[in-house]
Amino acid sequence: MDRMDTGGNGTENPLENIQAQNFGQILLVEEEPLVRKVWERHLKRWGHGYSSVATWGEALAHINRRPPDVLITDLLGPARESAAPIRRIKQTYPNLEIIVVTAHNSIEMAVETMKAGVYEFMMKPINFRHAELVLSNCLKHIGARKENIRLRQQNQDLQMLNEIKAKFIALTNHELRTPVGVVLSVAELLRDEMKRGAAGKAGPGTGGFPGAELQPVIELLSSSAGQLNDIVSQMHDLTEMRTNGVLVNPTKFNLLKLWEDIRSELSLSLSKRGHNLTCNIPEQLSVLADRDKFKKVIRELLLNAIKFTRDKGSIEISAKLVNGEFLEISLADNGVGINKEQQERIFQLFYEAGDIHGHHTSSDGFMGGGMGVGLAIVNEIVEAHQGKVLLQSNPGAGSTFTLRIPQNLPAHEQTVQERAAG
Repeated sequence: MDRMDTGGNGTENPLENIQAQNFGQILLVEEEPLVRKVWERHLKRWGHGYSSVATWGEALAHINRRPPDVLITDLLGPARESAAPIRRIKQTYPNLEIIVVTAHNSIEMAVETMKAGVYEFMMKPINFRHAELVLSNCLKHIGARKENIRLRQQNQDLQMLNEIKAKFIALTNHELRTPVGVVLSVAELLRDEMKRGAAGKAGPGTGGFPGAELQPVIELLSSSAGQLNDIVSQMHDLTEMRTNGVLVNPTKFNLLKLWEDIRSELSLSLSKRGHNLTCNIPEQLSVLADRDKFKKVIRELLLNAIKFTRDKGSIEISAKLVNGEFLEISLADNGVGINKEQQERIFQLFYEAGDIHGHHTSSDGFMGGGMGVGLAIVNEIVEAHQGKVLLQSNPGAGSTFTLRIPQNLPAHEQTVQERAAG
């Protein structure tokens, strides 16, 4: 029977239930009905939540279904036979504390049960004042253990946050320093040349630059400003996701057209690196997803392939509907690949493969570093679509990222809030 402490009218008393829950759940195993009732009366008076059963079979079924904090059991039989079931329970549930009550007054019994892992050994007839003290100490011991576990977990969480903060600071330093330095240098150069032009010391053109020389300077300035814009955009997306969750508004759109838009935006990077880009997307394939967010996903995966595939390497995208229920998109490259240890961490926030101190900033250069948030954002967006990101990779043999997105999403706004850590 399962009982909580109740008021005199037989209805549950909320204050007493809170008290009982704070004390912990107790399972009583007692064969004698009269003795069991006496135990129940005292457990109720002490304010404990409890269940009571008559046999070991019932006790094991209860423990497997809902492990208690404390097991109070009456043992009968020889010491070794009585200790055996306790030993089996402790092996499966090491945090379950066991209090043994027995009429067998022998040193062997005490030794065997204590070796089996019981918390306390009490003799019959029961002194319930002593039993209350033993149970109180036992529950304090459990509470202290749980508090230690909680504090250890908090400490681990804080250490993880400190690591993330350190990575963020280091990556931000690397990522912002290069484009900001370029912008400042070019601005200083243009200012000096403008001054020379105003003083009549420069040749024809804008300021001191002939037109042909000005073009690469403007391209460098534009490229660096683009890097800064990408960093700001990623941090904005990340902040939005952490604050409001990932909001998706699924609509029907043509996947090939989306891919052409992305390829056009990254044409300079692809041309500079000389990659061979292959597309196997059916011309009429329409998909249901949030177009803007899905574009970020495909664009980030393509940028990732560009950065980690050597010059003149191969990148291929393919897409298909699976059983009319799932959209499957694969983006494969023959780049450097990812080892197994890194595969398990690649979607973590601020994770960058390799030594962070050897990090070099580049949006499309070979092995160029980034903020380490791109793939984390990809994973968040795909999960918001109730989908999955799968990765197959071998070092030196390239990587294949596969997206599986269900196509039975309701075509209206959905929200996936950020899950708590742990």
